[in-house]
Order: sequence, then structure tokens, then C-alpha cells
Amino acid sequence: PALVSCGSAALAHARLKLYGLVAACGAAIPDEGSGRVLLDPSASEERAASSRLVAATVPELSHLPLLEQEGRAQFEAVAAALRHALGGAATVHERMREALLAEGQTASSARKRSRGGGGAVDAAA
Repeated sequence: PALVSCGSAALAHARLKLYGLVAACGAAIPDEGSGRVLLDPSASEERAASSRLVAATVPELSHLPLLEQEGRAQFEAVAAALRHALGGAATVHERMREALLAEGQTASSARKRSRGGGGAVDAAA
């Protein structure tokens, strides 16, 4: 999941034209009958889980470009894991968006200062 999200953020940071940011999140079902879902599991939690999945989404387009599930689990457990993973991906997407917007504002302020532009000075600088 991190590779997908970071790759998308890097492309956006490089100012490539994109249809939207791709954000991903993983989930694991530790025990087939437990009803528990682990969001963003560690490597050891994934190895011990009966099932795991990764979901990537492009919220701007309502697309799900990646959904990978492996292991054994009841349909309801997989559906719950997918809901949690999509919620996690939405949070990752929002954080990516906030970071890119903040970076863009900082870069814009720096360009204005370097050109000797008047006006307000960025208080964060």
C-alpha cells in the first residue's frame, strides 16, 4: 500500500497531470471466525493472518484500481476488511492532498519572496 500511495504522491509532487491521487491501505483478518480486522497490519500480523487484502482508490473518479485479497475468510469478514481498508485509504488520500497543497503554498510563497514581490510574508517561512 505504501508504494502505491507514495508513488502517486511523487507523481503529483513532480506536477505531472493526473486524473487524481491513488491512495491505498491494507487490512488483515487475524482469525477466520473472530470478526476482527487489522487496518494497516505489520508484516508479522500479515504473516499470522488467515486472510489479507490491499485496496487502492482514486476518490476523484470513484475508481478502485487495485483490490487484492488472499487467504481464507468468510465473505462478511472480507467485506468488513474492504470497508476498513477503503476508509483507511480515504484518510491516506486526505493526508496526501493536504501535504501536497501545503507544499505548493510554501513553494509559491518562496517564489514570491525570491522575486522581491511585495505583499504579505508567509508567517511559516
